[in-house]
Amino acid sequence: DLAKGAVLVVDAASEVTHRMWCGFENVVIARKCKEFVMATAQEGTGYTLTSTPAPADFGHKEGRRDIPPEKICLDRSSQFPQNSLLAALHTHLELARASNQDDEKMIIDTVQTELGGFESANSKLRVLGATALFATNCVTTESVQVLNQATEPFELSGAWGCAAEAMKLGLELQNCCGLLVINTGLAFDSDLQALVRGLQPGQQLRKVNLDLMLTNVGDAALQALGETLSKKSVLESVVLNFGDCENIGDAGVKGLGQGLGQAPNLASVELELDSAPFV
Repeated sequence: DLAKGAVLVVDAASEVTHRMWCGFENVVIARKCKEFVMATAQEGTGYTLTSTPAPADFGHKEGRRDIPPEKICLDRSSQFPQNSLLAALHTHLELARASNQDDEKMIIDTVQTELGGFESANSKLRVLGATALFATNCVTTESVQVLNQATEPFELSGAWGCAAEAMKLGLELQNCCGLLVINTGLAFDSDLQALVRGLQPGQQLRKVNLDLMLTNVGDAALQALGETLSKKSVLESVVLNFGDCENIGDAGVKGLGQGLGQAPNLASVELELDSAPFV
């Protein structure tokens, strides 16, 4: 309970996925939504992947424009080697071992009596791997399946191209409680509408951050987004950047605004529409 988070040092052979103490600690940290950091090294180069922006991710600029720390965080995390994360998709905590038999018995008892059993624990660990992969711009049929079978809410952060590919692979977002998508390429109205359809079934969504600056999204997608978000009963925070989106007009903005106004618990909205010529 005193820990603020956890740092998982991943070796090249992904041995951490076979160590009961590592898996147990990560399940506890994840269930309590505390900060989670992954670190590794390959050929003398260190890599880190964090669940939230690190102090070094703040204060960056591109010309006069501030770069969101979330984008710097994802740029850094995207360099993290993916092999070790792919191994996490196959986690079976019940097959892991601890060097001390008393520790092993304690962990087994705690997982079964306090953490929902090994099925729930394995789902949590596999989801950690799948969401980490998403942050590195990697999505596979297996990682999508892991997210679709999640037994508890999860947050998803990644690049727009990765999100679009995930939707094509059948990603369902009914258990997504936080979504951050950063534009890294061309996105179309149909792409955002596909993402919105994925959000429709769930009622876990608390925060949304979509940076789609300089993309081809238009009025239809904004209207659909507004309608979907209006029905999210626990939604608290929305950050949307549609700056320099030339296909957005008054109709899209009006539909989005009306939808956000109907979200019952929405407390914070940041909306960027600078240089959208038809607004």
